[in-house]
Amino acid sequence: MRRFDFAIRLVAAFAALAVLIVAQGLLNRQIATEAQQQVVRGRFAGDLVSGLLESSATKQRLRAWSLRALIGAAHEDGEMLRAQMGSTLEQLDKINGQSRELDYLAGASTNDEDDLDEVQHLHSGSVTALKRPSRSGSSRC
Repeated sequence: MRRFDFAIRLVAAFAALAVLIVAQGLLNRQIATEAQQQVVRGRFAGDLVSGLLESSATKQRLRAWSLRALIGAAHEDGEMLRAQMGSTLEQLDKINGQSRELDYLAGASTNDEDDLDEVQHLHSGSVTALKRPSRSGSSRC
């Protein structure tokens, strides 16, 4: 009887240990998945910031170009700058779409989407505004 009692307690202890090991493994998997998602989100955020900084720098170059054009100095690089600004904005749209998809799949909150949409809309509007006068302005030159 005593051997049977000991065997039951031993099996129960091993079963409890096995359940704890499986629970720890599942918890570790969840933590690793969350960490991976945070790394990817951080990478998207870094790409968005660098794209916005690049866009801002190009915008400054476009301002300098427009001032040179107004005073009659050489200003051949305007189309290249507009194209560069447009491609940067396209890249930002693509990165934004990928980050939204990742957030949706991860079930993360999307509180910053409206702010980012507003920034992208303003940048896109400035590129569109620059394209309109440049076409009529380049036909005058």
